[in-house]
Amino acid sequence: MLLCRIILNRLITIIINDLDCLKNIKANPETKEIPVIMVTSESEKTRIIEAVQAGAKNYVVKPFQPETLKEKIAAVLG
Repeated sequence: MLLCRIILNRLITIIINDLDCLKNIKANPETKEIPVIMVTSESEKTRIIEAVQAGAKNYVVKPFQPETLKEKIAAVLG
């Protein structure tokens, strides 16, 4: 059963960081097929590569323009 069409991940908390959250989403059989777009202020190239390797379909660095987010969502959803 598909729970949603897309996840915008913007979790930075003391409980779980955004990359760990992404890995948990991708490890769960019920959510692993849901595309995830990371939304974060972290713009280091190594961080972006880690997220993509962990299963992120796209990556948006804050601050961003609404049009940028729209484009990223459209690219992921087709």
